[in-house]
Parts: sequence; structure tokens; C-alpha cells
Amino acid sequence: MARNLDFFLAHTWRAFDGFTPDFDALRSGGARVVVGVGEGSEGQLAHRAALALAARLGAPPVVFPADHGGFDERPEEFADLLHQVLRGS
Repeated sequence: MARNLDFFLAHTWRAFDGFTPDFDALRSGGARVVVGVGEGSEGQLAHRAALALAARLGAPPVVFPADHGGFDERPEEFADLLHQVLRGS
């Protein structure tokens, strides 16, 4: 990531800058929106953004194991929780 940071900031990040989701549409749409955060990424930009999104949607976030890439660090625990979330339990 560090070697690609200049590219990421110059090209990829710009696609997100200034975007505001349609919160009313997300709340009233037919699909259930679940916001997930990594327990080990507290304080990081992605974690803070997810908490803000969850607050705007009026739903608590689901805390997944590990950090931003918990699916890679603790795949079995991540998968178990993901299956629970997808089942709605």
C-alpha cells in the first residue's frame, strides 16, 4: 500500500471525495443495509466513516474480528459472523 499511496491518493481517493450517500434511499430501500467495522481498526478513517454511516442510518454497526482486513487475518471467525449477519440473526 505504501508504494502505491501516491497513485491511491491521486486517482482512487478522488472518486470518494465529496460523495454523499442518499441516506433516505438507503433507509427506505428494499435491501437491508448492514455496516461493518473491524474491532482492531478503531480510530482509523474507514472505521470512523463506517460509524458515521451507521449513525446516519440509525442502525448499530456490526463489529467484525481483527482490523480493516479481518477476513484475511481471522477468516473463520469473520466467516462465522458474516453468516450470522446474512441470516439476520
